[in-house]
Amino acid sequence: MSTFSVSIVSKGEELVYDEAGRRYCFEVFLGRQPLQLFAGRYWTGSLPVVFYELSEDEKQRIIPRLVSYLGSHGEEVEVVWKE
Repeated sequence: MSTFSVSIVSKGEELVYDEAGRRYCFEVFLGRQPLQLFAGRYWTGSLPVVFYELSEDEKQRIIPRLVSYLGSHGEEVEVVWKE
């Protein structure tokens, strides 16, 4: 099992997932219920910002971890796939 970390930055509007030397940044909206994770695309944190789509393997591995992290205090989490 790989080691990973999750943090929320940019005034709670960006979720950063680091795993095996790779960084995935996602937009989140924590201002209402359910919390929203915009999973349709990610960026790496580098400039200029370039957006990427997750592979199927990444979707299956990363998104459940992010939902678990965001919902760790009982909050409902909505995964938004549209860009």
